[in-house]
This record gives sequence, structure tokens and C-alpha cells, in this order.
Amino acid sequence: VRVFGAESLDATGGLDRAAMRRRVFADPAVRSALEAIIHPRVRALLRTQCEAATGAYAIAAIPLLIEGGGRTAYPWLDRILVVDVPETVQRERLMRRDGADLALAESMIAAQATRAERLAVADDVLVNDGP
Repeated sequence: VRVFGAESLDATGGLDRAAMRRRVFADPAVRSALEAIIHPRVRALLRTQCEAATGAYAIAAIPLLIEGGGRTAYPWLDRILVVDVPETVQRERLMRRDGADLALAESMIAAQATRAERLAVADDVLVNDGP
């Protein structure tokens, strides 16, 4: 609220995700401001949780790995698995999941790393183009 104002809240006082989504994908400066708040906290939390894992493996799910700095920001990752999907499927899923129209879905995809950029950092790839 301090950064984005009261219009970032819904009627119950919680984060209005739909309104924020529209704002951040309409204005790159707003998106950068939000990412500057979120990404460092996410990196720190994920590292702490992975280091505290008691098993032989820990999995960190990082939807914006490339946008958040990739291997440079996450040097402690041993392997990177990219869950890959064709852009057409990605667009359809965004529209269905978020109720986004075509223009918003396309701006969301355009703001993300390209498929080629994601695949370039992958040690392993899982194709997720099915239902």
C-alpha cells in the first residue's frame, strides 16, 4: 500500500490481484517496482527453505527464474528443470486461469522471458502441453 496506494487493495483490505495484474502488465515501471519488493524476499526464503530440507533433495519452484536473475541470482541451485509449454497453450491457460482477455494474456507473456531463454538455462525439460 505504501508503494502502490490503497487502490492495490480489494474491498476486504486484501491484495487486489486482478487490479495489480492489470497495473503491472500495463506499466513496466510498476512491474519493476513490484519485482524489486518481491524477488529479494522470495530468493532469501527459497534458499532458507532449501537449506533446511532434511532429505537428499529440495525443489524450489521459481516461476520467474530468468526474470529474477537466473543462475546469477540463484547460484546455489544445482540443477534447473524447466517446465515447458508452447506459447499458444500458455496463452490459453492464462486466459482460462486468470480470466484475462487476449491483450492482457499477450502482455503477460511478452513481459516474461522467452521460451528460448528459459530452455537455454535448463538442465532438464519437462513438457507440459497436455490437459
